Amino acid sequence: MVSKKSKYLFFWLPYDVKYSYETFLTAFYLSVKRFPSDDALHIGHEKIFQSVPSHIPNNWLQDFNSSLPTDDELKNLDKILWTNEVFSTLEQEVKSKNIVWEHILTREYEPLMKLFEEQLQEIRNDCDVKAIVLWSNCPSIKAIAKKYNIPVIHNEMGPLRGPTYLPTCYFDFSGVNGNTESASRYENYKSAEDNYSKLGRTALLSLFLKDVKPIRNFDEYEIGVPLQVEDDSNIIAFSNGFDNTELINYSKSKYNDVLIRQHPFGRVEYKDIVTGSENYTPQEFIALCRKIITINSSMGLEAMLWGKPSEIIGDSPFAFINKYDDLFIEKLRFALLNYLVPFDFLFNKEYYDWRITFPGEDNIAEKHLFFYAESKHGWKKSNIKISEMATDLESIYFRNLSLQFKDIEKKLNANIEKKNEELKAFNSNAELLIIKNEILEIKSKNKELADQLWYHQHVLSKVYDSKSWRLTKPLRSINSLKIKWCKPIQVRQKIMRLIIAVAKKSLSNYQVRKLVVFVAKKSGLYGKLKSLYLHGVNNNKSSVVSVRDENDNSRDTLINMKKIKMLKKQRGNE
Repeated sequence: MVSKKSKYLFFWLPYDVKYSYETFLTAFYLSVKRFPSDDALHIGHEKIFQSVPSHIPNNWLQDFNSSLPTDDELKNLDKILWTNEVFSTLEQEVKSKNIVWEHILTREYEPLMKLFEEQLQEIRNDCDVKAIVLWSNCPSIKAIAKKYNIPVIHNEMGPLRGPTYLPTCYFDFSGVNGNTESASRYENYKSAEDNYSKLGRTALLSLFLKDVKPIRNFDEYEIGVPLQVEDDSNIIAFSNGFDNTELINYSKSKYNDVLIRQHPFGRVEYKDIVTGSENYTPQEFIALCRKIITINSSMGLEAMLWGKPSEIIGDSPFAFINKYDDLFIEKLRFALLNYLVPFDFLFNKEYYDWRITFPGEDNIAEKHLFFYAESKHGWKKSNIKISEMATDLESIYFRNLSLQFKDIEKKLNANIEKKNEELKAFNSNAELLIIKNEILEIKSKNKELADQLWYHQHVLSKVYDSKSWRLTKPLRSINSLKIKWCKPIQVRQKIMRLIIAVAKKSLSNYQVRKLVVFVAKKSGLYGKLKSLYLHGVNNNKSSVVSVRDENDNSRDTLINMKKIKMLKKQRGNE
């Protein structure tokens, strides 16, 4: 009898999770490129097996050292096409696709269980199923797999990722994100010899950290709150009732000094976020805060790796680790070396074959540790002992840190020199600019003075052209002669006084004065005669005439005063 082929069954949920069938495309494409097609059977919606969508760039998987699958690779897959009809009743009942997903993630769904069991029975007629691979929790699939004693492997991207860290992934037989096996595995772990006790937090940080960057700002905030993607499974299914808003409210109710960080792929703007906090790297954000509070963000584990306490509120594989626990380092080490898996082992058939044999925890830790050590430092069992590894890792970390400081110092000095040169050039340019501004200011003042000069000349020309100026020319001539005359001026003054006295005597007669004024006005000489008359008056006499002194009043004045009194009397004002 011919033995049946053994295969891994990859179940890609045939539902548009987050309202898109592309939610799991990255993981699906990686499985196609990494896992041998002859050893895999895929179940999923027909849309994921179609050609790569045109809007996905060719370098989509570049960060994972992989390329996109070709049309032939997708076409030649051993696959079973499902529709989303199995979920139609549930969707009609709850309306929201995210609520449907939450149901699938956390509860058994009878129509799905029935359909999958029928499909599994047909598959088992043709081949043996080594294990079922899931990218998210699905209790319905897990329940049927348990019925047939088939292990279920839950995978997902790990909390430590490149380029900052050696990348990791999740490999869990119980669940991923929620309902995981991490705590139970640690409780059941009894090592005959604690070979890794010398690997403290600094050594582990040195092992996983790829890019050492000195951080200068520490502990400026009491609490750090990293927010998460609103429609991620961590929030939808495993948050213990918390969402980002409730997490913010909870943190601010217990602490005053809170720094909140928006998730790079978050879709909601929160008013409590400090402007600019989105520019912090996770490492800078952790350094700025004395403690991290999170629902179940990967930053919780990352903070503990950096020596900061984390309060994890939701369901998380790292919730069993406590910074203030006496076994903190041991639990942290178990999570990093035993529970998490090197990313290179994701969809690696040889590793999957080994893990479904359920090796001991010491063997798992050793395999992971030496993979990290060899890929980063070239260390193997043959050239280094585990007992010596801790000291070397710590030395490397501090040496790299020192080199980074020196490199930054060199860059700073180079920048300072560059800025000094720029400052010198700026100063010389500034001096030229000052001189140019002074020249412009002088030119402006010259123009202003020229405008004023033109204006005054224009005014004078209008005065010179006026009729009044021409009429008063004789008087100005007489005034100029007065200045030029010397001794003869005394004789002329006496003559003038005699003429004026005779004229005044004659003009004291009203009839004569009236006749003279009439003739002067008719001849146009009234103004000139009046000026000559006034000029001849004694300069020592006050120019102000008191109307109350009747001796100084002229006849006309007296007549006018009498008229004024009569008018006042008539009006009753007197």
